[in-house]
Amino acid sequence: MAQSAIRYRDNTQYIQDALLGEALKHIFIALDRKVSENPSQYGWLLQAMNKWWDDFEHLPPGLKDVELDEWLVNSKRKADFEQILNLSLDNVNTELLIEIMKFKRVIDMNPHEYDKFKDIDNRVLKGEKVPCPTCGEILIYQGPDTGKHPSIICPNQDYSVLLEVQRVDILDKLGLRKRKGSR
Repeated sequence: MAQSAIRYRDNTQYIQDALLGEALKHIFIALDRKVSENPSQYGWLLQAMNKWWDDFEHLPPGLKDVELDEWLVNSKRKADFEQILNLSLDNVNTELLIEIMKFKRVIDMNPHEYDKFKDIDNRVLKGEKVPCPTCGEILIYQGPDTGKHPSIICPNQDYSVLLEVQRVDILDKLGLRKRKGSR
């Protein structure tokens, strides 16, 4: 399934195209509620949403990127957008919550924090009990045996990372495939 990017400064998060459309819809619904309260404050965000939706509808799969740099040009706009993202998290399922959180993660993360989060993920995968960097709850590894996409999640939904799944050829894993030089 095609994935597009959400970008802000040097940070990037990837999201499946189908889920991007659903996330944009929920963000727009939250924005629509706030615009009626104060239209002048959120006019810029309406323009941004129109551009992102236009890109979503007209660009090919995998190229429906959401570029935040041109819109979040000051701390006020960034705070307004975060407020809308928080409102959009109301009444969404877990899968969509994870995807909308990618918008929050990309605007909140310092590029140098990637290494810190990679270390957290590696420790969880090794079986260590690792506290969530946001709330302190112990992170949970959700493996492929759960029927869901492999990920590391916080029980309070403060932290989530979808893990990339690498397929291993079962013949190689069992040592049944002949390799060059073997008889």
